[in-house]
Amino acid sequence: MAYTPWSHYLALPSRPMPYICAGSSTNTISTISTDNGEIAKIFHELSQAYDLLLDPAARAAFDNLLNVKVQAKARSDRYDTTRKKFMDDLKSREDAFKKQQQDEKAAAIRMKYEVLKNEM
Repeated sequence: MAYTPWSHYLALPSRPMPYICAGSSTNTISTISTDNGEIAKIFHELSQAYDLLLDPAARAAFDNLLNVKVQAKARSDRYDTTRKKFMDDLKSREDAFKKQQQDEKAAAIRMKYEVLKNEM
């Protein structure tokens, strides 16, 4: 599995956040977080991610969850390919059946026309 930053999995912005990381004291962080609700939300998510990554058991559970999601996506992609193949096959058989019906109707009309032509 290729390396992917944790911010990607935690849905955090990938851009640097100097306005959160710049402050060395909690007063600076609380002042910044009260000015803007979005910054407070990002800081809260970042704090939760930090706590998650520090706890080895929680991190292992999170890694397992990510692996399950990756495997489920791969399985879904594989099924999608199979489903697409079946759908294409079904469509081609339906089209062939419709063409056969149209040909039979056209042949029946030609035959009626020939019968009427011969009767006249």
